[in-house]
Amino acid sequence: VRLTTVAAYCTSCPGRTGSGVAVRVICAPLPVNTSNFKTVVGLGKSEFGAEARYQLAAILFQQNKLPDAEKAAFEVINKAGSYEFWTTRAYILLGDIYWKQKDYFNSEATYKSVAQNSTIEELKEEAQVKLEAVVDDKNKESKVTN
Repeated sequence: VRLTTVAAYCTSCPGRTGSGVAVRVICAPLPVNTSNFKTVVGLGKSEFGAEARYQLAAILFQQNKLPDAEKAAFEVINKAGSYEFWTTRAYILLGDIYWKQKDYFNSEATYKSVAQNSTIEELKEEAQVKLEAVVDDKNKESKVTN
């Protein structure tokens, strides 16, 4: 059971492809009351706590607080490492953060790592789609031509 379902299809966030096909990204309405997530985090290191940590990171990303979102995503990885789903989601979120910052190198490397190493098929597929899209964006912005 997951605490929330805030996944949506969004065409204005990183995660969309050039063909207009949207991929799963986290879109939360703003402003979001984060106090409930913070309460759950404070209750302990359960899977609910792992998800709450992830949701807080995702909210910071949606608020365009990218340095804070990056820090929060690493907190998920470091403090909820035994919950593979949420750790993997946090890595994908890091890829999203890097992509939004136009740090294509780190975004590509992060998505590639998840696509190659995740044991959760839905996250593996999501990372692969985002990997292809970020490579496409990188190539469009590249000043080097063939």
